[in-house]
Amino acid sequence: MSSDNVKDRLTQRPEDVSMDSKASNLANRFEGLDIQEPSEAFLQAPNATIPIPTDGKPEVDYEAERPHDFQEAYFAFDLLLQDLRNMQTVITRTWEGYRLGMFDLVSASLMTNCAIDFARHMEEEIQQLLNEHGGPINILSQIYAALCVLNGEDAEFREQPGDPLNFRTYNIAESLFLPTFVLLSSFSPLVEKRNLVPYKAGYFGTHDRASDRSQKSARDRFLEDKQVLLEVLPEFLYLHRTVPSPEPHEDEITRGLRKMFDTHEIPLWLVFACQIFLDIHHGLRDNVQKGFADLTNSAKAIENSIRLNLDFHSNLRIGNWPKQNDRAFKALLEFIAFWVDSDFSQPVKERLKVWRSSESFKLMKWHPLLCGIWTYNLKARYQDLAVVFQGAWGSIMYSAHLYNALRKEKLLARQWIDMDLVLSWHDEIFVGDPPSQPADYLKRFSLSMGYSAASFARNRRQTAKLPESKTGPKGIQPVAHVSRMFFDRYCEGSGQIGFSESDLEKILGGPIAENDKEDEHEEGIISMQRNSTTSKRKTPVKKHSRQLTIVELLETLRNTLRGEAPELTFDYLELHRICWRMLRLVREACDPHLRKIYGVEYLEDETQLPFVVGYIFMAVMGTDQLGKALAQKDDVVKSNLLMSAARVVEGLIYPLGGSLVVQLLAKQGY
Repeated sequence: MSSDNVKDRLTQRPEDVSMDSKASNLANRFEGLDIQEPSEAFLQAPNATIPIPTDGKPEVDYEAERPHDFQEAYFAFDLLLQDLRNMQTVITRTWEGYRLGMFDLVSASLMTNCAIDFARHMEEEIQQLLNEHGGPINILSQIYAALCVLNGEDAEFREQPGDPLNFRTYNIAESLFLPTFVLLSSFSPLVEKRNLVPYKAGYFGTHDRASDRSQKSARDRFLEDKQVLLEVLPEFLYLHRTVPSPEPHEDEITRGLRKMFDTHEIPLWLVFACQIFLDIHHGLRDNVQKGFADLTNSAKAIENSIRLNLDFHSNLRIGNWPKQNDRAFKALLEFIAFWVDSDFSQPVKERLKVWRSSESFKLMKWHPLLCGIWTYNLKARYQDLAVVFQGAWGSIMYSAHLYNALRKEKLLARQWIDMDLVLSWHDEIFVGDPPSQPADYLKRFSLSMGYSAASFARNRRQTAKLPESKTGPKGIQPVAHVSRMFFDRYCEGSGQIGFSESDLEKILGGPIAENDKEDEHEEGIISMQRNSTTSKRKTPVKKHSRQLTIVELLETLRNTLRGEAPELTFDYLELHRICWRMLRLVREACDPHLRKIYGVEYLEDETQLPFVVGYIFMAVMGTDQLGKALAQKDDVVKSNLLMSAARVVEGLIYPLGGSLVVQLLAKQGY
C-alpha cells in the first residue's frame, strides 16, 4: 500500500462519501443476475428432518475460530514498546551513573542483562499473536509509516540517494528502534556458514567519542551508530567462530547475535539489545573502555591473591584440603589467562590476516556489558572457593572468637576493621549473638568447632571427651545473597531466567507476600502478562504478591546489587592469611603459659593452630575438663594468656594492619 493510500485511508471521513455513490456501488454488484422462480414441486415438497443421535447429543460440535484482529495485536505490541522504552530509560541512567561512579560494573551489567531477558520474554509471550500479522518488525514498519503520514511525511522519502530512511523522521524511527534494525539487517546477510567478515577499521569513518552527540544532526547520529555497530559486529563473529558454543559468562547481546549469525533472524528483542549496546556507547563516550579496565583490575587482584595463597600453602597442608583441591584455583587462573589476559580471537584473526596489534581486545574494550558479566563470574567463583578454603582451615572463624573475647574484656584499644566487617555479614560465626560474658566464650567456640550443645548442660555426666555435634564444625557461608542468585546461570550455565518469589524477597529485602499465607509454599515466577485495563505491566501477577512495575524491579535490583558489591569483592583468602599469621604469633606469645598448663605437646603441628584459641578459653574459664591441675594454677597465668594474645592482636591492627582487606576494596572503588 502506497503512502498516498495510507494517508487517504487515515484521513477520509464517512460523510465525504455521497449516498449516490453508495447506491451506485450497491447496484453494480447485482448486475447480470438471472432470477428464476421455484417450481411447484419444490414448493410442495415436505420439510427435511435432521437425524438425532441416540444419546441425544449432536454428533459434531462446530465452533468458529475467530482470528485475532489487528487492533488486538497492535494494543499488545504498543504495550511491549512502552516497556522497552521504559527499560531503555532506566538502563541509560544506570550506565551514566556507572560513568560517574554511582554504580559499579557488576550491578549495571546484571541489571541490564535482566532487562534484555525481560524484553525477550515479553516478545515471546505475544509472538504468536504478532506472527498472525506479519511479525513484530512488519508491525513496527506499519506503525512507522502511519506516524510519518500523521506528521505530514512520506516514510519512503530519501533526501539523498542511498539513504536508508527518511532522516526528517529520524526521531520517530529512533523511538521505534528502526535505525538499529536497519544496521543489523545490513550486516546479517554478509554472514555465511563458517565465514568471517573482515572489516577494516575506519571503513565507514571514525567518530570522535569526546564529541557532543546531542548537537549532532540525525544523519550524523546515524553515521556514528553505523561506525560503532558495523565495526564491532565482526568482533562478535570472531568470538562465535573461535568459541562456537555459548559460555555461561556471556551477556544476552552476545547470545542473541550468535543466533542471528546462524539463522539470520532478527527478533525485536535483539534489536532492543543492540540499541542498548549503542546507548551504553552514547553514555560512556570516551570512557567506554572503563569496563575493560575494571575487569582487568578485578582479575589481577584475584590472580595475585590466588598465587600468594598457593605459595603460602606450598608446604602447609591439612586433611580437609588436600593438594588436589588446588585444581579449582588453578582452573580459575586458566580462565583469567584465556579470557582476560589474552585476546581469545587473536589466533583466528592472525590465521585469516584480519588481525592488527592495535585492535587486540577490541570486543572487550567496546563491550562493557560483557566485561561486567565476566567480572561477576570471576568474583562469584573466587568468593565461593575462598570461603570454602578458609572454612577448611578455620582461620577466620576462630580468630573472630578470640578477637571478640579480647574486645569484650576491654583488652584492645583499637578495632580490627577487616574482622568487624566480616562479623557484620556473618551472624553464623557465633551461632547466635556474639558472647559477652566469660562463661560463654568457650561454649560458643566449642559449638563452632562442632561440639554438641549438650556438652554444656548442667546435669551432663562429665567425660574426658566432648560429644561431637551431628552437623560437624560450623562454617561461614557466602554472602551477597541477591548477587548469588545469578551464580548458577553465569558461573555454571544453568540457563535460568526470570525470578522466583523467593528471589524477589531477596531483592526487596523482605517477604513480598503480606496475605494469603496458605499459598506461600508455591513458587511464583514473574509473568509478563498484560492487564487489559492498564498500560502498565505489573510483576509478579500472583494475587498475594506485591505489585511492581518492570522499572521498579530493575531499579531495586540494581541498587541492591550495588549495596552488595563490597560483600562480593571481599578477599577472604587475604584475611585467611592474615588470621593464620596472627594465630602463629598468638601461639608463640602464649606458648610458655600453655606449656605450664597442658604440657609440651598440647599441639601436634601447625595445622592445629586454631585450637590455640580453645586452649586459651579453657584455661581462662577453668573448665571441668582441665580437672584439678588447672584449678591449682593461679589467676596470673590466666591473665597473662589473655594479655599476651591481646598484645599480638593489637600489634596486628596498628597502625593499618587491621584494614588491609578494606584497603584492597578501596583500590577497586568501594
